[in-house]
Amino acid sequence: MRSPLLIAIAALLACALARAQQIDPADVAENQRVFASAVERALARTPPLVDAAHPRRGTPASPRPGGELRVQIDREPSSLNYLLHAEGELEAIWQELHAYLARPDLTTLELVPELARAIEIADRVTLRADGERPRGDAIGILEGEWPRPKSDGPVRLRWREGEPALELDASRVERVVRGGAITFRLRGDARWHDGAPFDADDVLFSYACARNEELDAPGISALFDAIDECRALDRYTVRFLFAEPHFQAPRVAAALRLLPRHLYERPGASAKEQAAAVREHERNHSFVGLGPYRFAAWERGARIVLERNPDFFGAPPLPDRIVFRVLAGSGPGLRELLAGNLDLAVGLSGSDYTVGLGKDTLASGFAKDFVLAHRYTFIAWNLRRAPGSSRELRRALAHTFDVEEFVRLIGYGFGARITGHASMLGPAYDRDLAPFPFDLERARSLLAAAGWRDGDGDGLVERDGVPLRLRLLCVAASPPARFIGPQWQQSLRTIGVDLVLDIVDPNTYTARVQQRDFDTLCMDWITTGEVDYYPIWHSRYADEPGSLNVAGYGNPRIDALIEEARMTSGDAERHALWKLVQRGIYEDQPYLFLYRGATRMAWSQRWRGVTLYPERPNWRLREWYLGE
Repeated sequence: MRSPLLIAIAALLACALARAQQIDPADVAENQRVFASAVERALARTPPLVDAAHPRRGTPASPRPGGELRVQIDREPSSLNYLLHAEGELEAIWQELHAYLARPDLTTLELVPELARAIEIADRVTLRADGERPRGDAIGILEGEWPRPKSDGPVRLRWREGEPALELDASRVERVVRGGAITFRLRGDARWHDGAPFDADDVLFSYACARNEELDAPGISALFDAIDECRALDRYTVRFLFAEPHFQAPRVAAALRLLPRHLYERPGASAKEQAAAVREHERNHSFVGLGPYRFAAWERGARIVLERNPDFFGAPPLPDRIVFRVLAGSGPGLRELLAGNLDLAVGLSGSDYTVGLGKDTLASGFAKDFVLAHRYTFIAWNLRRAPGSSRELRRALAHTFDVEEFVRLIGYGFGARITGHASMLGPAYDRDLAPFPFDLERARSLLAAAGWRDGDGDGLVERDGVPLRLRLLCVAASPPARFIGPQWQQSLRTIGVDLVLDIVDPNTYTARVQQRDFDTLCMDWITTGEVDYYPIWHSRYADEPGSLNVAGYGNPRIDALIEEARMTSGDAERHALWKLVQRGIYEDQPYLFLYRGATRMAWSQRWRGVTLYPERPNWRLREWYLGE
């Protein structure tokens, strides 16, 4: 008698096969063409157009405030405190509720001040101690011109002209960190949603929280490890000091996630007590932010409502309210859109996007488009235990997943195979690195060379009498559980490897990933522009519980390249180093890199001002307006 799990897997495979039989090759070919064209436009940095996908884009519409914009989110956040979470897919909420010191422009990636009015970049200079005078002693005499007084009273002293710039003897300089001092001049008119003023104390407090090891947010704290110190120069000026040169120093500092000090600080508390206060604060679910929208309501499992912030310091947002509806999967989102209960459906499947909406969007009352996804999908090995600790085995099984077939059947032609962590649209991605081909006979041969053979004729390869069995950890009802796992399972069975799908709920999945309790797992990373490999790939985090280095990867040569690249200011030289990192990691195969796809969406034609940006979260909901 077959187990319920095997019956479910068989049903999923049958469903996938049925879908494959219904696929129109002409539709797939057209999707492949438009996807490739989108890649070329992105590489050329072609600026996006407003309402480019709207059927009436040639008919002007005047922006006007008002209306309620209803937007799909695929899953509910655990809280609205973005210091505690690294959920990049929820950036659409964070962008409207929160504000940063500065943000990358969604088109050019240039850093644009937001809570700051100016950003200053300077070298950090450390001087040698002179070793002669105790601290506090006068080190010289200031000379001035003393006028002869003609009567009792105050005397005005005129100091002699000073040097126009500080000049130091080289012997006095102990160390210079190029670009290691980043100063933000804060605007004075920003207020938290409860009316309290925002100032440098909020920045210092937020930095202390981000670096608090008791907070148990390693995915966040690792981002700021390069910062040595954060200082307040006055109420509206903060300076970040870096211990080493860092190619993204201004971006790293600007990305600090800010908390209202007046609500979260516990004066006199220990680091552990302060961390608990942040984690357990009641405002985590009704967050007081700085963005153009403020929290209004949260109906658990259903919706999060934001309303326009009348005191926002920037340009006034247009929709009165934004309602984020929790609708997991493509089907529910599409159904609610077609029923008129949703304005923007996100994450449509290839078939729903291509067939479900129809090709005549003008008649349907909807617009549709896609953006190249910044997320990529991969299967990670656990290098801390067998069998994933074997480099030979990982390289052998790199030949066992047919990515092109998967993109055709499940992605409906939207997607491209990848060979590394960096965005394939970024300058540091090595597009000349050829992927390992799908070749089951090659995989079988490499396994045999590593000692894995079917010696007893039971259909499974073994070594030293132990059969090769793997478990793939994935979330129930997710694409890995529904499609990726079953396809890989079928390929592995062909060469004598037993793969068990370890399907769990989201909370169990997260806990087991943090505890490193898996053989393999399937998940996504979100990368954009030029990425910093350090938090995910440096050996420093290989054995740190909860770190972003989920595979436990570490290679001294790769460590050295990462460290060198981070301190290299020249773009061409740094990009060359990142490409060496990409090649080295791909040779080691800690991940079975799969593909980067597309984010497909559809929205009501009632809404205009829609610009799909090349950078995540790909749109600014505050810019949308009702055109009729």
